[in-house]
Amino acid sequence: RGNNNPITIILPKIGIEYGICTGKRDKPDLDGFWNKFEEILRLVEAAHLERFEIMKKQSPKAAPFMYANGTIKDADKCIDNVYNALKHNTFAIGYIGIAEMCQALFGENHVHNKEVHKFALSVVERINKFATEASERNNLNFSCYATPKTQRSVGAFTVM
Repeated sequence: RGNNNPITIILPKIGIEYGICTGKRDKPDLDGFWNKFEEILRLVEAAHLERFEIMKKQSPKAAPFMYANGTIKDADKCIDNVYNALKHNTFAIGYIGIAEMCQALFGENHVHNKEVHKFALSVVERINKFATEASERNNLNFSCYATPKTQRSVGAFTVM
């Protein structure tokens, strides 16, 4: 199983926009945060589906090693395009910078404050739940993962 197109949500950018770190507010705008976060999740799903529409049309002859060696499920069913193989792959919704997001929002990270930890966990739980919902909506395999800081994947996208 492969990862069709990882997309990473950069959490500190949202934390800065709605948090206390800029001095524009005394307490975080959590309603604003969650509204923006939901908008971003919908954007990520749409981006995955748009990219998948392009990828699945590829001829298996464009990458014969990938589709001829039996390592990808249903690759043998790929005649004119690679849809039958790619439909099994993961559409990863990554996140990065959860500690920094908390620092920007609340002035402290999730390690030192139980309430901030609870909030950080709720962000990850929402991504995971959204991935499950997107999987059901699209009959595809959406997933949630913590993006490694050193990721420099070609074809990987990031969103604010």
